Amino acid sequence: MRACKNYISQAFAGLWKNRIMSVMATATIVFCLLLLGIALILGFNISYVSKQLEGQYEIHAYVDMSYGIDEAKALKPSIEGIEYVAAAEFVSKEEALKDMEKSMEESASAFEMLEGDENPLPHTYNITLTDVRKADEVVTKIKEIEGIEEVKNRSDVLEKIVSTTRGAQMVSLIGMLIFAFVGVFIISNTIKMSVMARSCEIEIMKYVGATDWYIRWPFVIEGTVMGLIGAVIAYIPVSVVYGNIVSWWKESIPMFSLMAMSELRHIVIIVFLVIGCLLGAFGSLISIRKHLRV
Repeated sequence: MRACKNYISQAFAGLWKNRIMSVMATATIVFCLLLLGIALILGFNISYVSKQLEGQYEIHAYVDMSYGIDEAKALKPSIEGIEYVAAAEFVSKEEALKDMEKSMEESASAFEMLEGDENPLPHTYNITLTDVRKADEVVTKIKEIEGIEEVKNRSDVLEKIVSTTRGAQMVSLIGMLIFAFVGVFIISNTIKMSVMARSCEIEIMKYVGATDWYIRWPFVIEGTVMGLIGAVIAYIPVSVVYGNIVSWWKESIPMFSLMAMSELRHIVIIVFLVIGCLLGAFGSLISIRKHLRV
């Protein structure tokens, strides 16, 4: 306990004595964590938005034109009984005609002659899946149902969604790793200047018999404290700015939403604290390594 108190007192004394260098190192950690936070939040939101797009993905199954509405509705249990089918929404040809009429209001009068028996549209099932990657398998089974005339599956759109999601997640992961390595490099060089200013002190401690870890611990604690302070400082602008972005997004792009800051808060705080402390401590260890060789 006495040694721990000594390490902590030396660490805080070092922080105050070299406060300009400490501020520079902390600012570096803040910058690195801000970049890391952007990559982290971007990665989570790419996955979040992709899941929403996948949820909106539908397979359209068109019923044989010879089937009446009751016969068409009777196909629903067979479709919903297929594995990976989440729901099958029945749209009668009358409803489909009304939807088309609403979307083309300027030509609404042209649809009047298509009502009743003249309606050329088929009864339709809009099918959503529990796993969009199984779309081709589901389409094959739907086509086997008697009464289904045609099935439309936008597999090209699906493939783009899945491939874009995987690619973006990989880019985000690589970006976070790059930021972490760059952070360690910058921080170690910043802290190295502080260590160099105290190189004579370290040499004297070595000559009087101090162990390597007795000398290391105050520097490791210094780096950890700078990492903690940097994590807290970095979290504030990330939280405020992202919260404003989410509010703006909700009003401007209502098609799909971003993750709320309340959902990300705990993840961001934990990552910032852990990475901040590791960057500070590891940067200190790298910086002092050379000066221990006396």
